[in-house]
Amino acid sequence: MAEKKKVQEMVKAEAKKVWPAKFKAVETSWAELAENFDQHHSLASRAEVKADLDNMAHAGYNVDKVVIDDFVELHNDTQAQRQKFKGEVGKFVQQQEKIHQAYDEAYNYEMANIHFKNTNGKWSFVVDNEETIIDKWTDAQTDDVMSRQDLKEDFIRYQRSIAADKAQFKATAKATWPKAFEGFKASLQHFNETMHPHSMMSAQDKAFDMKVRQQIVNQMNERQEFKFEVTKDLKAYLENTNGARDQLRAESTQWKAANQRVNDMYAAAWNYQIAQVKYTPATATQAGHFDLSNNAEITNRWEAVDNAAKAN
Repeated sequence: MAEKKKVQEMVKAEAKKVWPAKFKAVETSWAELAENFDQHHSLASRAEVKADLDNMAHAGYNVDKVVIDDFVELHNDTQAQRQKFKGEVGKFVQQQEKIHQAYDEAYNYEMANIHFKNTNGKWSFVVDNEETIIDKWTDAQTDDVMSRQDLKEDFIRYQRSIAADKAQFKATAKATWPKAFEGFKASLQHFNETMHPHSMMSAQDKAFDMKVRQQIVNQMNERQEFKFEVTKDLKAYLENTNGARDQLRAESTQWKAANQRVNDMYAAAWNYQIAQVKYTPATATQAGHFDLSNNAEITNRWEAVDNAAKAN
């Protein structure tokens, strides 16, 4: 523990010698940077920024409105066709349920009409009602093919029924969407120019811009230097206290084991004491009473527990 304390004192002394100067450098660079930002230079006015933000908001809203309006119009104009096709799809689903049932019936009928025989260890089978089996399978398959063909034709008719609306939607989108997008793009470009008017920067503004940028870099470097010094000192502290920390960890394990032993001794002493107490129940002529045996041994055990606790 003395070694660990000595290392701690050495680390504290090193930190007091190095860290304040590094921290002061970081603080100074921040102060210079803040002072320059507080100075007046050619930034956009509040009114210009607000005007550009308003313009961007309106342009963005216009884009959303143009697109959404066209989709809403297509949705409303094709509502009847979609409802009709939805009904055709519902009819197809009902047909498929009946067709699947017909497949099941064909399979079950076929299995019921196949009879296997075993004659002297040789297997053979006989099929009854072959024509009916074939009819059941082909009826189900034909209905299945026709149902799917009908759905395909319904879909084609649906697409044809809304072809004019889709063409109108496409033509409207080509005519209006690009203009709205260009308007929004222009508003973004104008806002960017307002916030960063490079073409309007004077030589003084450019010099100021370079100065601020360099101060930012200097500030980041000062912070890195400070971080490096702190990390280096902490690493040295960890390396120099390796042995002390390992010893403390080993001693802690020993303390836990000793404490457990004391707890076990407490439990054993208590259990021994309870075992030495005998209770005689009351009778008609005498009250009940307790008898204690081996009182000296009980005392010795509690004394051993007390000594072990103090030693721990």
